[in-house]
Amino acid sequence: MSDFLPPNVPPRREFLAKFVSFGIFDRKGRSKMSFRWQRDRNLERRFETIVKKNPELKQMLQEKDDRSLLENLLQLWQSASSDRQKSLFGNCIFAYLEEPRYRAARTRFHAFRDFEKPEQSWDYYLAIAGDVTLNPEKVLTLLKRYNPAKSKLETFWDFELQSIIKEISNKETTEGKYSLWYKLKVASKKKLKEGLVEVVGVSEREAISYVFARDALFQVYAKKDNRWREPTRKKYQEAADYLKCHYADKCPNSDRVNEEWLQQAIEICAQALQPSHKLCYLDEGYNSQELEMLNSSGDGKAESPLENLADQEFDASIKDRIPAMNEAIVSKLEEFSAEQKEILQLRYEMELSGPKIAKKIGKNQSTVSRICSKCRKELLGAIADWGRKQKLGIVIEDIKKLEDYVEDWLKKYYKG
Repeated sequence: MSDFLPPNVPPRREFLAKFVSFGIFDRKGRSKMSFRWQRDRNLERRFETIVKKNPELKQMLQEKDDRSLLENLLQLWQSASSDRQKSLFGNCIFAYLEEPRYRAARTRFHAFRDFEKPEQSWDYYLAIAGDVTLNPEKVLTLLKRYNPAKSKLETFWDFELQSIIKEISNKETTEGKYSLWYKLKVASKKKLKEGLVEVVGVSEREAISYVFARDALFQVYAKKDNRWREPTRKKYQEAADYLKCHYADKCPNSDRVNEEWLQQAIEICAQALQPSHKLCYLDEGYNSQELEMLNSSGDGKAESPLENLADQEFDASIKDRIPAMNEAIVSKLEEFSAEQKEILQLRYEMELSGPKIAKKIGKNQSTVSRICSKCRKELLGAIADWGRKQKLGIVIEDIKKLEDYVEDWLKKYYKG
């Protein structure tokens, strides 16, 4: 276990330094790290030149009005006529937010980290916050929420960045509301039953049994220490006993309920809550209206796969790049192990359910689910890398419907 701890970050002494200096971390051995502020002299000279030509900026600096100065820099960034100017103002904004970025990452680190590899947790939290502070559009969106009557600007940024780090890291590590156990707890009986029948492919009778298994589990199991942890064998046994005691007259096949059956039932319920995707292959050439029609939900409410894009122009900009993106996906797919490829083939070509795949390859169902999830995540990562190289101008990981595209791509690829 590593004893790594991130260093304290002292405030910058001069007000101007807030907009032209950046943090430097120096590692001293495996567990020690020091910190210092370093001015970017080139950025400082360019910024001072701008200030001399702008009386308003000069006055804000003299009055140490960081809120007005930040707002002004964001406006200048928006109206900048060249990439060089945008870079100047963007770097000043990023520099200003360095202190709250480090504080937010440090706060999250002390609340939750990988004790085996704490350095990775620290770097990860810094990267999450940096994705925000490096993007003036995101900074502008957040700043609109600021209410000076409720908090100081410094406190506001600390809270916002801490919340973002927690939200994203929870999603990645399936903690909090993104936990599998939380999803199981809050899923309605109707939604769970539909998933069991339509996604997993069990019979109506089996689905009813599995819903009762879920209900029984959450009568005896809850989160501990404010975290959702995997239930112990004892909890599964207690849930089985609860089901037989309270649901025996309603639950089909209650006579065969035991700890092992209940654990398997919960694993199947977890698979049922995976998204059920409608076919919409990437290079079919659909326009946005057709995509809405293809992805309409059962209640008639259409949801466009492009609805949550960071940039609504992404659809247009990507059309000519579809073949290249497909090549990136195929290239990553070819790197998968023989076991990964076999599981994907059974899932998407043979259309076998999780339990059937597990039985066929001699693995338990939770292992199969983890491998499938890992494969999809790696393919998403391949598209993200491709998007960055193409300089599409958006954070491609923010595209929620990209997961749908990967799922549909896999279906088409293995059926092709």
